[in-house]
Amino acid sequence: REESCEIDLMPRLKNMLEKLSKPLKQVLVLYSEGYSYQEIARLTNTNIGTVRSRLHYARRRAKNLLARWRRRQTGAAIAAPTF
Repeated sequence: REESCEIDLMPRLKNMLEKLSKPLKQVLVLYSEGYSYQEIARLTNTNIGTVRSRLHYARRRAKNLLARWRRRQTGAAIAAPTF
C-alpha cells in the first residue's frame, strides 16, 4: 500500500514543482539534492538570505499545494506534510 501511495504521489509532486516560480523551484530542487545554502547562493548568483527566503516560500507553497490535493482526495482537512 505504501508503494502505491508513493507512485500516486510522484505525478503530484512533479505537478506541484511546475506551479512554483523558477527561482523557488531552482532553490528547492538544489537543496533537495544536498547543496548547502552557500553553494546554492553561488550557483544562483544570490546571497544566502535570498536562498533561505526562497526555500521558505517554496516549502510553504509546496506544503499548501499538497495539502489542497490531499483534501480533495479524502474530502476532509488533513494536516499538510512537513518538509
